[in-house]
Amino acid sequence: TERYYEKEQEAAEMRAAIMLRQIQPHFMFNALASIRQLYRVDPVQGQEALDDFSTYLRGNMELIHAGGSATFRKELSHTRAYLSLEQRRFQNLRVQYDLEVEDFFLPTLTVQPMVENAVRHGISKSVNGGTLTIRTRRDRNSVVVTIADDGVGFVPEETQGDLEAGLHIGIQNVRERLEKAGGSLEIRSEPGKGTEAVIVLRDPFLRGA
Repeated sequence: TERYYEKEQEAAEMRAAIMLRQIQPHFMFNALASIRQLYRVDPVQGQEALDDFSTYLRGNMELIHAGGSATFRKELSHTRAYLSLEQRRFQNLRVQYDLEVEDFFLPTLTVQPMVENAVRHGISKSVNGGTLTIRTRRDRNSVVVTIADDGVGFVPEETQGDLEAGLHIGIQNVRERLEKAGGSLEIRSEPGKGTEAVIVLRDPFLRGA
């Protein structure tokens, strides 16, 4: 029994370490640099950006330490804060929300890594920027969450060989945690047209079990 709990603790610490790596250092440094610049030219916007940054960090830390599952609304809150910060950096980043349902649970840090991948690897690499859309809908006893962008796209079969290791690890981490919870993650992408991350959460995650 003692060994079982030790293994569970080790697994929990490993999951936390992986999720912490997903809080991208380059984003944090860039966000702080943008906040400093904003304070020089517009202190009001600088304060708003600092509030968003605090919400982003606090939300990530709370979810990592909570472990297990979290409400979609909770994850969406600090994902919005992240996107607000990125929109200050990328003037041509547009965000849309099409939320049919918000009252459900999901594994911690499921949506946000997919959103960050869409911005970093899709939209920010497009000359004309692009639009990121977060959608939710019911499908019988499941909830489907889609994170879509119209950025540069890629060939999904080449993710492990051609894209940054961090992207592949992030996707695999989310997929594995979803599969353990009875859910799934599918990546659909086409070069030049964009990418969709489709997350399916099956009952009992609708009840937060």
